[in-house]
Amino acid sequence: MNNYNIYTDINNSNYMYIYSLYKSINNTVDDLTNKLHNTNVKLENLIKRSGPQDVQAQQYDTVHASRVVVAINDLFQDIENLKKSIDKLNVEYEIANKAKINFEKTCITAFNKLDKVDTEFLIFIHRHIKKRTLYEIAALTKYEYGYVANISSEITKKINKCELLRINVKNAT
Repeated sequence: MNNYNIYTDINNSNYMYIYSLYKSINNTVDDLTNKLHNTNVKLENLIKRSGPQDVQAQQYDTVHASRVVVAINDLFQDIENLKKSIDKLNVEYEIANKAKINFEKTCITAFNKLDKVDTEFLIFIHRHIKKRTLYEIAALTKYEYGYVANISSEITKKINKCELLRINVKNAT
C-alpha cells in the first residue's frame, strides 16, 4: 500500500482500486476476528474438559473405577498450543486493524483535499468509512434519500464486483 497513491485514483474518479482495497482489508479483519473467536471457543471447551467431571451419585453396592482416562500432559500441550495460536492471531489482528484504520484515515484525508466533491466518493466515505446510515447521509449532504440509496447501492455492487474479481483471480491461479 506504500507504493500506491490514493490521490491519483480519487482525482481520476477511479474508485475500483480503492473499493478493492477496502474490501480486502475488511475481509482480512473479519476473517481474523472469526478465527480468534473460534480459537477462543476451542480453548474454553478444552479447559472445561480438563477440569473435574460433574459429580454423580454413586451406588455403594458395586465397586468400579472411572472409565474416563485423561492424558493430562497431552491436554496441557493442546491448551498451550491454542494459547500460542491465539497470541499469534491477536498480533495479526492488530496489524490488520491498524492497516484498516490507516486506510480509512487516508481516504478521509484525500477526500478533504479534493477541490471538487464527487458524490460517489462522498457517499462511500460517509457510508463505508464513517459507518453512517443513509438517512444521516441524506441529511448531511442535502440529497434526497432515494438518490443517496441508489448511489450507495451502486457502490456496494462495485465493492462486491471487486470481491468477485479477487475470487476469480484466486481460482485461476
